[in-house]
Amino acid sequence: KYQEGSDTVQREIAEKISRFLESFYEFREIATNYSIRELLWILYQQTGYFDYVGITSGGMVRQGNLRFLIEKAEQYENTSMKGLFHFVKYIENIKKAEEEEGSAKLLSESENLVRIMTIHKSKGLEFPVVFVADLGKEFNMTDSYSQVILHQKQGIGINYADIEGRVRYPSLVKAAIAETIRLETLSEELRVLYVALTRAKEKLILTGCVNDLEKKLSSWTAAAETQSPHIPAYYRKKAKSYLDWIMPALLRHPHMKYLWEDRTPVILDDNSQWKFTLYHKEDIYHEVSQKEENILFAKDIFSKWDADRDYSGKREEIFSYLQWEYPYKNATLLPSKLSISEIKRRNIVTQEEQNFYEDTRKLKFKEFNDFSKNKNISGAMFGTAMHTFMEYADFSKQYQEDTLEQQIQDLLHRKILSLEEANMLNRRALLHFFASPLAQRMRSAKIIEKEHPFSILLQPKDIFSQKEYEDLEEDILVNGIIDCFFYEDNDIVLVDYKSDKVSEEILKEKYELQLSVYRQALERTTGQKVKECCIYSFYLGKEVPLPGRKL
Repeated sequence: KYQEGSDTVQREIAEKISRFLESFYEFREIATNYSIRELLWILYQQTGYFDYVGITSGGMVRQGNLRFLIEKAEQYENTSMKGLFHFVKYIENIKKAEEEEGSAKLLSESENLVRIMTIHKSKGLEFPVVFVADLGKEFNMTDSYSQVILHQKQGIGINYADIEGRVRYPSLVKAAIAETIRLETLSEELRVLYVALTRAKEKLILTGCVNDLEKKLSSWTAAAETQSPHIPAYYRKKAKSYLDWIMPALLRHPHMKYLWEDRTPVILDDNSQWKFTLYHKEDIYHEVSQKEENILFAKDIFSKWDADRDYSGKREEIFSYLQWEYPYKNATLLPSKLSISEIKRRNIVTQEEQNFYEDTRKLKFKEFNDFSKNKNISGAMFGTAMHTFMEYADFSKQYQEDTLEQQIQDLLHRKILSLEEANMLNRRALLHFFASPLAQRMRSAKIIEKEHPFSILLQPKDIFSQKEYEDLEEDILVNGIIDCFFYEDNDIVLVDYKSDKVSEEILKEKYELQLSVYRQALERTTGQKVKECCIYSFYLGKEVPLPGRKL
């Protein structure tokens, strides 16, 4: 249908559909011949999706999640299920079960924590301190002991059955294949051990257990009796655990002389620092039992403890130390910097006062006009939109409906206002302001400053009403932004815009301190007197004069 159309848009859609179907059939073919893990990597590479998410916001976490999906694919392939459909169901079941399959956690090597992982998982990582545990565990040689053993190059090895003698024993082929598998397993374990021993940057701690230490020591010292820097291949091939490789090497270190007992030690010159600690089973049992006894003893003491008795003769002195309080505690809780909003919040002394302010917002006053009826618009969002317009408005103009709309469209075009914010603006309230006596005075002013930032040092008693701050003399840096001020007869008139749905009395009580701080900041920074402070309420449609208090 789209290919037959003459419209350019239809042809573009047809090309997109054609490319999509081509890729779809190609990936379907790949899915039948490759594993899920390989299919995912091909998808990442051919679509460029892995690189794309890397440059988006949170790209590291998103790429980590994509690698995480690859790990899930590997786990899935180790199950009995096969196919892409079952893999999708497998992932859905993981989500439903809410297993530990959240977003990939990207922890750096420097994080202050203990990480427990397999040696394979530690490849490419380094840590200040590394524990390699359970080194005495024997290697898994099951593959070379089975009734039928398989090797990718040497084939199949089976037992020979003597029917007449009613016996069965390994054939020469099976013995050869078993030895090959054993040596390959040892080679892989040696590579794994190398990875484990090279992860530490500062300290490496090795732990392992053996059943018969004397027998093991005899075996290890026999392997260490060589002047060659390397343990003989014969002993390396006999190893049944990591300790069978590590201990013969460590026994030739100067710090290990005492372990040779009656044998003549073969010591190599080495500057590394090692400490060998030997724990017997009885020592560990004794230590654990001693801790348990101490816990029971402590419980017994405290169960019989008389809280009113003075055991030491210094009860009062001890309690005086324990109950001592720093006399200048309030000073330690004092912030070094505050915003105007934080000052307002801290001055709501009690929950009753908080409830009072909340209740007054619900009262019905004579409104200038209906504010936004959209319940999804918060007061903060509306106030921000109105303040943004006032910041960029031209106060030399007396806006009419058409010029006001032109100004709003200009701010939209310049992306200063979003469409949502433009729709929030109360046009009637704005027109009423620009027709007000206050706006007329501002149009007559030669200098008008808007969104004026300031910083001022004030003492706690100037901005907090609580008694505990009365005697504190530390200065607090107060930051804020003044909505607007203008010069009139060489003095300053300070104006603050508010959109709160409250009465005139509440406005005065709520914002008196804020305007007083603004007054103080302006007088200090400009050297001019602030002759008048007022709030213009868009809700009430008028200016509310504030005398301001002396700080």
